Amino acid sequence: MIIRASEELFRQKGIKTVSLEEVADKVGISRGTIYNHFTNKEMLLKSILEPFFIKLETEFKQIETETDLEIDDLADFLYRLWVQHRKIWELVQHPDMGEYKDLMTNHHIFLERFENIVKKFPKSELFMGDYKLTTKIILSVFRPLLNSMEGQEKQKSLFIHSLKALLQIEI
Repeated sequence: MIIRASEELFRQKGIKTVSLEEVADKVGISRGTIYNHFTNKEMLLKSILEPFFIKLETEFKQIETETDLEIDDLADFLYRLWVQHRKIWELVQHPDMGEYKDLMTNHHIFLERFENIVKKFPKSELFMGDYKLTTKIILSVFRPLLNSMEGQEKQKSLFIHSLKALLQIEI
């Protein structure tokens, strides 16, 4: 109950502006009670994000073992993450998260692992043959692209085609 309410408040108002007291008020518990569970906002954020990063670890292990990776595989990976963890992605990508260095360590590990996956692609599937640039492009656009396609028929295949077109990969 506390986790769900705080996720909602963080997405609506921003992480910086929401206090533990505000979360307690929203949930209908005393301010002292929330401090029994979470001594600070960072602890609350960790409780929200930790399960996501554990699930992400499982997803990474699966895709990292694949050989002959193609952009379709990566697009499928991103699509699954978006479908299953969309609301958490909003928090992870929130500009206020930069304030929480310890929590961002997991995010940086994600970026490194994602880049290592992109390195496995044949050069023909990289934007201008550059894996770093390809990684930046994909991670910058995949969420807004999927959000813009929400409710579209064949959303997944539309996403894959759009990503390939963006990276100038032959469809």
